[in-house]
Amino acid sequence: MKNFTLYLFIFFLTTSSVYAQCDNGEDLIDEDFESYTAGSTIPTCWTNLDAGGMISGIRNTADNANSGTQYILHYTFFSSNTSYIIVPKLNTIDGGHEADFFIKTANINGTFEIGTMSNASDSSTFTRIGATNRPLTETYQQVNSGAIADNGDEYFAIKFMTPDLHTAFYIDDFKWQESIPLSIDDNTTSIFEFYPNPAKDKIVHLSFLNAWKEKEIEIYNLNGQRVFNKKTANSEETLDLNNLSNGLYLLKVIQNNSVTNKKLILGT
Repeated sequence: MKNFTLYLFIFFLTTSSVYAQCDNGEDLIDEDFESYTAGSTIPTCWTNLDAGGMISGIRNTADNANSGTQYILHYTFFSSNTSYIIVPKLNTIDGGHEADFFIKTANINGTFEIGTMSNASDSSTFTRIGATNRPLTETYQQVNSGAIADNGDEYFAIKFMTPDLHTAFYIDDFKWQESIPLSIDDNTTSIFEFYPNPAKDKIVHLSFLNAWKEKEIEIYNLNGQRVFNKKTANSEETLDLNNLSNGLYLLKVIQNNSVTNKKLILGT
């Protein structure tokens, strides 16, 4: 009986410690999932929400990892559904931080969105950032949210949507990091989002925070030369940049007195 009582005490002490860790929140996250035991469930303080027929956990196969050998696998069994992977509570959704991660699928008939949530247990609190129904690819694409404004939310979430059974989604190398301007001073709040990055086929999709206002899109090379310019009042734009060489560029959007600069990588 004493041993059983001691076991319960240790169990509750450990559980309380984990909950306290999760409740405290994180300022920064740099997670490659290599420290977890392969086959284990969703990482500590992460959340798998509205999974329905889905499972999530750490898996270990180098072919499916973006780096190292481990990653999060999010998998449907016998039902199509919408579900969420939610990162640990964040203390720094403040206009000066951004999410950066790699994502792919084993079935291209799936889409995803990114956003924030005020409650990790309530999907109705999901607030989308950027484009709707973003296409997934069978090779890893890098996703960068840009600086996320302070909206009172405390969680960053990835929303998955699939009409098919037996669909696998993979997430690797997740970072919640400070947003660092590339050159001239930026506003702390990003006025646009884009993907993919790197853009291996040189097709870039942009979505804008204020859809009804005219924006000017500019792209500069590393020599400071403007190599692309376009004005638009659309909520989304698709740029064909196949006339540009492979390499690193500055993607700039100007809207009224707001300027947002982001790094753009074209080609492999």
